[in-house]
Amino acid sequence: MRILALGISVMLMIACSFEEHPGYTALESKGIYYKILFFDEEGEQPEQGDMMRFRMTIYDGDSIWWSNDQAQIIQYDTSGEGLKSELGKFHEGDSVSLLFDPESLWDEFGFLESKADGQVDVRIKVLDVIDGNDWSRAEQKASRINGDLEAFLLQSFLDTCVYSNEFIEKGEILWRTLISGNGINYPPWTEMKVKYRAFLLDGTIIDDRMRTEDALAYTIGMQGQLVPGLVQVIRSMEQGEEVEVILPSSLAFGSNGSVGGVVPPWNPVRFVLRAELDT
Repeated sequence: MRILALGISVMLMIACSFEEHPGYTALESKGIYYKILFFDEEGEQPEQGDMMRFRMTIYDGDSIWWSNDQAQIIQYDTSGEGLKSELGKFHEGDSVSLLFDPESLWDEFGFLESKADGQVDVRIKVLDVIDGNDWSRAEQKASRINGDLEAFLLQSFLDTCVYSNEFIEKGEILWRTLISGNGINYPPWTEMKVKYRAFLLDGTIIDDRMRTEDALAYTIGMQGQLVPGLVQVIRSMEQGEEVEVILPSSLAFGSNGSVGGVVPPWNPVRFVLRAELDT
């Protein structure tokens, strides 16, 4: 009787797991489920090392919570973890609904979004699959041409900066602590007031939000308000810390520059930054 009861319990657990997200299939990566909304049977599938380019939209029920016309690009890597190791299931032209738990969404894209049922609906439209070798050659060519310009601008600034030896490297970001913090980072979901002044490396001020009334309201983990490099900086800052950072173009305004041309393409940007609790 006990064995029978145990068998029934196991069967019920399995049944419940299948009913948890009807119509969705669990990926091997924990916390991610997918459903094909449109299947392009003639679309190319990626091979190991290929790049998949897709457009992403995050839904809140039937409403769009976040979208961006700029395509996302991920390299298919079967040896990795998360979505990048699962891209072989999809085709060029497919439309897919992906359900992420909050932790997986944060790990994949740096987004924080909470739902009552614990899942976030991310829709992707696969635009194309790019041969990994072709992508690498194109990247190397662009990097050589434009990287030389960016490196020249950065080196010119450092050569004339009297405190250049105070910068340390944190990944791709040059970091200088102006006021030390208390050793504790701000946790995700913290509501902040971000005060900053942004410069081109020639000293031109491109944005100034240092006054309290001009400070930018920001919740750690939210996307779209700040350039990617500032998101990284705030996640790494200690409470009470004030910093000066230099972001490479790849973490600032990229190869296109800013809207309106205030920041030219391939230009590093320097920020003096302080993040405070929004009380």
